[in-house]
Amino acid sequence: MNACTLTIVTITYNDPAGLARTLTSLKPLKNASFSWEWVVVDSSAEKNQAVLSSAGQKLPLKHLLSPALGVYAAMNRGWQEAKGSCIWFLNGGDTLVSVEAVAEGLHMLMARPDVDLVYGAAELWRDGSFLYTRWPRNLFWGNLGINRICHQALLYRRSLLQNLGGFSEKLRLASDYDLHLRALHDHPKNTQQLPAVLVRYDMGGLSSDYRPALREFRAVQSALAREGKLYLPWLHALVHRWECLRLAAMNQITSHPWGRAARYLVYKIKRLP
Repeated sequence: MNACTLTIVTITYNDPAGLARTLTSLKPLKNASFSWEWVVVDSSAEKNQAVLSSAGQKLPLKHLLSPALGVYAAMNRGWQEAKGSCIWFLNGGDTLVSVEAVAEGLHMLMARPDVDLVYGAAELWRDGSFLYTRWPRNLFWGNLGINRICHQALLYRRSLLQNLGGFSEKLRLASDYDLHLRALHDHPKNTQQLPAVLVRYDMGGLSSDYRPALREFRAVQSALAREGKLYLPWLHALVHRWECLRLAAMNQITSHPWGRAARYLVYKIKRLP
């Protein structure tokens, strides 16, 4: 049984402060029991020079300069340059929660050669404030009616990314959703849930306009349905419609003066175990 080596892929663009937070969170991995490397795909090298100048002496850093061709192009560049058999995408601004959680996920991949993807929970943060923890549903497909899981909370076997051709660079917002649906179709039993929080996910860069993402989700569903790679397409369409209505209602509610208090109450409820 071969040990899983880990490559952490971080993409960064015009956010040296976020990259610095990610770097700081990785320092406990220096004492980890597993082998790892950190691949940074950098589209704003001048801004990040001060952050990364000493990292190469302290962390196993591989610094890749890249033109700003988009998030998924950078992610593909990162995993393709990786030496590890397991890939974790931890974008600039996102941070490691615990070494133990990562080690447990790698152990799952090492113990089960048939498992290609391990998915855990994510703490959602915005502007330095904790919102709530998003726990995935037990069965992987239950997270894919509309994307309930972020790629930063997943550990991928590198061979899965190779077999699926990586992330589509034609999509701007939903390529991870596309890849997860294709993985579910091609390898329906090759996923396992990690009962731990894997990442603190920085939502600061997300647009408040949810509609472009939902349009891409629907386009992905339609394309995979035409290819015969989407189970129960009518159910996906129904969930998509419900999500559009739910988000539109939330947007209307939070546009009122008392909307901030309502949103705070929702976050409080979501933090409950």
